Amino acid sequence: MYKKISLFFIGTFLSLSLSACGIIELVDFRSLYNQIKYYKQQENYIMCTGIIKEISCTEDLSKICIKIENIEPDEFQNNKFYICGKGKDIVESNGIYQDLKTGDKIKFMSASRFYGDEYVVPIVYLEKEGEIYLTFHDGYNAFMEILYHDKTY
Repeated sequence: MYKKISLFFIGTFLSLSLSACGIIELVDFRSLYNQIKYYKQQENYIMCTGIIKEISCTEDLSKICIKIENIEPDEFQNNKFYICGKGKDIVESNGIYQDLKTGDKIKFMSASRFYGDEYVVPIVYLEKEGEIYLTFHDGYNAFMEILYHDKTY
């Protein structure tokens, strides 16, 4: 009898543990699904202007982080934006570090939806004084590639 009860509790515990893992994976998948669904809609991206507060590369050198202030229109919950993947390669080859400095006014495109703590929104278009560093076509496609394949954003 004791053995049957022990096996029942062990089985129940294992079942609940595996179910919890499945729920966590389902929640992560749902979040990723919602991000892709939102970001693939090009009409969700808006043209903005702002002043560069800081521009840097992440510690692992995989992303460019741009902190922007005085953003117009004021649609964003965060002032921290990323460029990564092929988009990062493009803006680097177009001279982002040589040409863009703290205090510069820029035009950029991004989507304003926010996905959780420490989430930063992507930049898919970048321009300063008529000089385009990242076209929407290139930035959007680079970001879609990351969302669909790398999932490192």
